[in-house]
Amino acid sequence: TIFPFTSQLDLKALGEKVESIALEAEDLASRFPEGQEHLVEQRDEVVSSWRRLQEKASSKKSNLTQSEELQKYLNDFRDLM
Repeated sequence: TIFPFTSQLDLKALGEKVESIALEAEDLASRFPEGQEHLVEQRDEVVSSWRRLQEKASSKKSNLTQSEELQKYLNDFRDLM
């Protein structure tokens, strides 16, 4: 899977947008009770997707750190040989 975000700043900006969308959905739900159920469902889906993305980003960061440490170890090993 290709991870489209290149930095923590991208994720931070996206998080701010998700927060803004969630707040807007809550405002709309309070102003339009007839659409409240649908708006809340959509908000929850956006927030859930955001959390999954954060988890994947954290996992990728961990994997990259492990790969970097392994590469450093292998380089040190080669230098000793």
